[in-house]
Amino acid sequence: MTSLREQYRALLTQRGLRSGLGTPEELLRRIERMAPEERQLFAGLAASIRDGTLAFPDEGLFDGLSAELLAVVERSGLPLPTPVFVGEYPHNSFNAQACAVSGGTLILVNTGLAALVHEVAKCWALSLVPFTRDDDRRVRFEEPTAELTRRRDEARSTIANAVIAYVFLGDSRLGGRITQDTTAAMGFALTRATERFVISHELGHLLAGHLDASQTNAEHGELIRKTRPQEFEADEIGALLVLRGLDPGDQVQVNLALAGPFVFFAIDHLVTRVRNEVNDIPEGLIVTDHPPSDERAAAMRRLFVESAGIGALQLAGATVSWLSAQEDDILAMVDERVR
Repeated sequence: MTSLREQYRALLTQRGLRSGLGTPEELLRRIERMAPEERQLFAGLAASIRDGTLAFPDEGLFDGLSAELLAVVERSGLPLPTPVFVGEYPHNSFNAQACAVSGGTLILVNTGLAALVHEVAKCWALSLVPFTRDDDRRVRFEEPTAELTRRRDEARSTIANAVIAYVFLGDSRLGGRITQDTTAAMGFALTRATERFVISHELGHLLAGHLDASQTNAEHGELIRKTRPQEFEADEIGALLVLRGLDPGDQVQVNLALAGPFVFFAIDHLVTRVRNEVNDIPEGLIVTDHPPSDERAAAMRRLFVESAGIGALQLAGATVSWLSAQEDDILAMVDERVR
């Protein structure tokens, strides 16, 4: 029988695309094109490619994360109705979609979504204010340098370009990227938390029986449509999967993980505003097929407060407040650039 990974590759081939993270040589060329300070962050990786010691398996963008989540499902004693493979694929929905194929289900994250989330997360990481403590333990925040202010402004501009590329061209990667620095680790952690919820949500559909092709009358290779109540149910199951994968004693891990869904909803809110308020967007490039993000976020907040306590949402609240404060400026940049 053809494996799910092979069927995923076949879907990509039909669109003239390819799977995987690229070859080691391609990765090395990307590193060599980076700015000097960014290349320094990847110096060890580049060296391991050059000397041939890098283990570079043929894996997809979400292989590691989906394996973690499927392990949580297994530990929870929840039987999956079908085998699952998670990959990236262009399907014009901000949210991930499920595809019924022979012998299982493909969970397809829209092309460029992960990159868009990562650009927002890097911009957020740049907004964090360094601080020190005095001998008497008082906190003193550092004043931003002119260079840091310039980089923050440049990051907002890059997000505007990424949103334009995502909405108009179907792939945020065409809008450029924010140069990474030592703050990148925090941005990467927030990106992974957001991706974890996106995949958990689709697993929630699967566990709840929403993706049963016999119930949805989905044909082979067709995206499976869900109802509004099913979307909220999948949010709840996905959130519980996120919680079950955490060490409740690690408050940093908990705050980061629980921020993920709210970052996703906040970016969805921004993309939806661009789609609704900016004229001349080609029809059908980005479709809205889920309940409004504000409603989903409110339901998610209630669940997390009941399950983990209000303190577990401190980072989520601060991050969403930060992104909401940027939204009008980013929308104005988008509007100006597409006129």
